[in-house]
Amino acid sequence: MGEIYINEIYSKQLGKYDGYESFCYQNCLRILLENRYGLDALLLLNTVPTIEFENNNKLFWGEKDGFRSLLPSVDQYIERTYYNENIDGNQVCNDNLKYIYENEKPIIVGVDPYYLPYTSNYRCKHASHTIILCGYDLKKGNVYIIDWYKTWYYKGKLDIKTFIKARNSKNEKDSSFYSGTPICNNWATIKKIPNISEDKLFGETVKLAKSYYYNFSEEGIISALFSLQGCIKLLEDESKYNDLYFGMYTLHNRKKIFMEYVDYYLKFKYKNNNVDFIRNLKKNIEHCEVVGILLLKQTKRYSKNTNDRIIRNINELIEEEKDMIEKFENLFSKGEADCE
Repeated sequence: MGEIYINEIYSKQLGKYDGYESFCYQNCLRILLENRYGLDALLLLNTVPTIEFENNNKLFWGEKDGFRSLLPSVDQYIERTYYNENIDGNQVCNDNLKYIYENEKPIIVGVDPYYLPYTSNYRCKHASHTIILCGYDLKKGNVYIIDWYKTWYYKGKLDIKTFIKARNSKNEKDSSFYSGTPICNNWATIKKIPNISEDKLFGETVKLAKSYYYNFSEEGIISALFSLQGCIKLLEDESKYNDLYFGMYTLHNRKKIFMEYVDYYLKFKYKNNNVDFIRNLKKNIEHCEVVGILLLKQTKRYSKNTNDRIIRNINELIEEEKDMIEKFENLFSKGEADCE
């Protein structure tokens, strides 16, 4: 292994994508797919919004598991490595550096931004986060990383000892939504992805969107919003609103990514961008943001008036989503057939 290695991706100019504030892992995947492998990342990513609502022993409002990576048909080409908490972080770091040198490709690594000096979390809040490891300089004791996360967009050097601390973090629970789960030096690499037709990938996304979001079943958005509304009518505990705000914030960001996908789909497949559908989706996203702001307000101080406003806005969201289900069905009925 050489003393210095920097992958070519480090010198490339990277795009800035909207909505990935809640999806750092997919952001890393997109950067690598586009800039290292020359693939159409938006087609391969699972951009579908999903909702899961539970109000049993613990209140939960968020995404379903398994939707923060690639589409199911191609997710098998991501090789993930997990360890237990007792793993030697120094050895894992050495193995990672050897891997990127011998294979000439960057990898995605888990970190805790509490230890990263360029972040707003530094020595303030713990979190589970992912970045790209793309090089090292053993003489100077640095690694080269890409952390293309909105608010800091960092590409630069990091002291190896600091890097290992961030990789080996217990990620202690604090006020951050992403704290509480040890990082355990996890990492992932992308294997060779075979050629798959655009129609197959488009169809898979459309089918997932209909199955898990745009429908009237218990799996869909309408059922989730009614459940959320019923819960809020009875909720007065300010601390409970944190999870609800986080769920709406995540949905808001996911829908921004999905809107980019829909716009791309329409232009690619039908040579138009169906302005009406995109306009309605954008309005719906803005409405989600309003509900999120009101939920955040309730985390500071409970107000019956604010609660009533949340309920009214969720009513309006429900009507918007009903309309979007019909429009989505009419607009994308052919796309699902292409997946068969």
